[in-house]
Amino acid sequence: MKKKIGIALFWLVIAAGFVFLFSYSTSPFYPTYYGNDSAQFQTIGKCWLKGAIPYRDLFDHKGPWIFFINMLGYLLTGTKYGIFLIQIVCMWISLYFLYKTAKYGLHRTGYALGTVLVSMFFLFLNYGEANLTEEYCLPFICASAYYIYVYFNEEYHQHSPRAAFLYGMAFCVCFYTRVTNCVLVAAGVLAITVSLIRYREFKNLWQNILGFLGGALTVFLPFAVYFATQGALGDMLYGTFVFNLTYISDTTSWISEANRDTYISFIYIYFCAYSIFFTLFLAALRKKPGLAGWFLAAGIVEMYLYINSSLYYHYPMVVLPQFVFLVKELMSSEEHRWIRWMKRGAMVVFLLFLIYGIRYYKGWLLNIEKYHTPYDEGYYDIVSLVPEEEKPLLMTYGGVRVKQVYLENDIVPLYPHFAIQAWHSSFNQKVRDTVHDEFAACKAKWILAEQPYDGIADILSEHYTLVVAENGYELYCLRDEGEEE
Repeated sequence: MKKKIGIALFWLVIAAGFVFLFSYSTSPFYPTYYGNDSAQFQTIGKCWLKGAIPYRDLFDHKGPWIFFINMLGYLLTGTKYGIFLIQIVCMWISLYFLYKTAKYGLHRTGYALGTVLVSMFFLFLNYGEANLTEEYCLPFICASAYYIYVYFNEEYHQHSPRAAFLYGMAFCVCFYTRVTNCVLVAAGVLAITVSLIRYREFKNLWQNILGFLGGALTVFLPFAVYFATQGALGDMLYGTFVFNLTYISDTTSWISEANRDTYISFIYIYFCAYSIFFTLFLAALRKKPGLAGWFLAAGIVEMYLYINSSLYYHYPMVVLPQFVFLVKELMSSEEHRWIRWMKRGAMVVFLLFLIYGIRYYKGWLLNIEKYHTPYDEGYYDIVSLVPEEEKPLLMTYGGVRVKQVYLENDIVPLYPHFAIQAWHSSFNQKVRDTVHDEFAACKAKWILAEQPYDGIADILSEHYTLVVAENGYELYCLRDEGEEE
């Protein structure tokens, strides 16, 4: 018992240290930095606490889970540091279940500790500025991956409905962030279903179906009921799913514009994703068809999605358990004589791979000073021209550089499309018209505009006066009726 408590405390310390150092957008170590996407999530979460309804009053194209986490964080402390505390808990659970997976079937604790600690290099590459959707899916995925892995290694004919309940929760949490986050769990559920049918465990299959649905509904229903009671269920479904269908259809593969650095980034950042094919080979050698089927299904879908999308560093965070699977399968395949030599060769190759990766990314790893300043300070003097009592009437129109204006000035945005309006508008004429209509209402007395702002150029020209143009920003003030341009 003491050993288990000690191990749990060890991973708590590691989790806290990792989040403290690398969660640039929420850690107390970086008090003035709110990040890019993180700033947008924080704004919605903070304003939700103040009564604004996500999607209806503040729009973004992510599922409600990320906004709920951010709202809960601000509820806990009133600042972004509440999110920081939630991140530590999530990271702790994730690392602990990764350790349990690495430790499964082995009596050598050192190997398990080392495996998870090395996996944190890839976690760092995928972590970005932190407070991203994948981070809050990871504990559910790591826990689910552990139970699925145990099931296929033990070759049980029956599967625990309680574990299926967890899979349902994991699936819906992922579904409520970004649908593609649920691939590893969904593939595992499919493989378990095939296994139960193969062994004609139909009663157990129905028990697991009910368990899965129970877990999924536990997550799905509270959000659905809440948004329905607020008259915003349609808005939530549109922002979470419908808008993203257009977004996905307009996305082109990163390969079309790839260069040397792009390929290197893919090799390292997506290592945990494509490594599953090596793991698949090892599982097949051990004659584990269920395990191999799970890896095959997950690997094919993951690679299809990752190759046919933009090369975002945080996407593969959710497949971190696959690195642990690779090490586990290498450790479990010693009965094959030539596997011993392959293992030794793999260790040498991976060591060189890791050394080169650390050297390649050392600038990224060590350049933490830039996060001790805001995302951009170019607008500070401009925003100071807005009278304090009129700050609630300030809106921004632009890109990533102005997202944290609302957080810095404790502003609840007046319009649903409060950030990256030009980007949102680029996917859909309806969105362009909606954004234009919002700003045409002229509820905002002040507008901090960042190029390009063609979508509202006519509104600015007709109703607003340019106060100052500096550092790539323009500050406009609403003209009084009858005031000449």
